[in-house]
Amino acid sequence: MTAYLDQPSNFAYVTALQGYASGVTTITLQSGDGSRLPATAGYNLVWWDDTDFPGNPAADTLREIIRVTARSGDVLTTIVRAQESTTNNNHNIGGKTYRLALCVTKKTIDDIDAKISGLVKSRFKANVAVDQTISQATLTKVKYATEQYDAASEYNPADPTYRFTAAVTGYYFVQAQVAWNVATADSATSLLLRLVKNATTTLAEAEDRASETRKCQSLATIVSLTAGDYVEVFVQRNCTAATYIYGAAEKSFFSGHSVFQGNT
Repeated sequence: MTAYLDQPSNFAYVTALQGYASGVTTITLQSGDGSRLPATAGYNLVWWDDTDFPGNPAADTLREIIRVTARSGDVLTTIVRAQESTTNNNHNIGGKTYRLALCVTKKTIDDIDAKISGLVKSRFKANVAVDQTISQATLTKVKYATEQYDAASEYNPADPTYRFTAAVTGYYFVQAQVAWNVATADSATSLLLRLVKNATTTLAEAEDRASETRKCQSLATIVSLTAGDYVEVFVQRNCTAATYIYGAAEKSFFSGHSVFQGNT
């Protein structure tokens, strides 16, 4: 799984074995302190003089934030100095104890904000723009050509596409509706509405008798989609009478939204 935030650890408060000058990129900690830090490197530590400013790095004008990119036991084998607008300072005054702590810093909040802002909640709705004639006994894609909204640019209303393509892996609620006009009612024949994934997998299907000259059909389901999977809507009429789907936003529409984004 991709790590969007730095590695965490509770009570990650450690002590440098000795003082270190600016520019040093390896730090040895007191025996056993390394186990308090995350097992996997990739985190920032606040470094300060704890003798003069006990538990209060904000008061130390020589405080510094470093980034740990590699650790072996009690040795921070590779660090990057002067992180988050701090300065590469000396931390080596005789008789002073220097501590480092894994804290919430500006970078932590910035990383969270970046992740949240990057999650555009998927939602779309489109409708049939003009009456669409449906041929007999032929599975036909419904032309939802007018977008009402599409937050993440996942719906393509262009001819002959008319499909929703998931940009992010997750679970999605999808819904389709069509309003039929049948020239002559025929209860011995049927009208079919189908939601299809990736052109082959039927997600949901409704079949009704063509017993009325006007009939509304609708479908809704929750489906697991991998990024790149797409959903389309198909219809089929099995009656001989001339038949079309009404082109109206309130009658014939296709919509959906994400209910969970992430590994399914």
